[in-house]
Amino acid sequence: MGEKTDEKEAQFEDHQHVEVSEELPPELEALLQTEPLKGLTDAEVVERTERFGKNEISEKKTNPILKFLSYFTGAIAYLIELAFILSGVVEDWIDFGIIGGLLVINALIGFIEESKADAALDALKNTLALKSRVFRDGRLQEIESSGLVPGDIVAVRLGDIIPADGR
Repeated sequence: MGEKTDEKEAQFEDHQHVEVSEELPPELEALLQTEPLKGLTDAEVVERTERFGKNEISEKKTNPILKFLSYFTGAIAYLIELAFILSGVVEDWIDFGIIGGLLVINALIGFIEESKADAALDALKNTLALKSRVFRDGRLQEIESSGLVPGDIVAVRLGDIIPADGR
């Protein structure tokens, strides 16, 4: 009963190891020196907030009409629009209607899909760490993550969601 099996050898790709350096520039290291169990003082927090700003990324919302119209731009869209115009010039109204309909349907599908992706991204943003526990003035405090400044000592427990830019 000599059954034939097709066993393939495992193939491995070669990967190059990349060392990650935790070294900070001396001026930044001097700035970040904070006593681990004391944390920053209120004065240091105010000074660093003024110097570095809030710990948040500003978002620019675009006008939905301009976003929809942007689907009519690009090399392929321009070629189709040229065909649309030429079919109107030669008075081929059937092709004119079909090409025009396809242009609008394509833009609608792209707009709707991108709107769904934006909504999913907004839902993910809501799961981010909104609050952080930090040592300030010798006490453990819970603050908004947007209020973190360089040098804050963030307390982390097992299972905590932490700000991604923390070290």
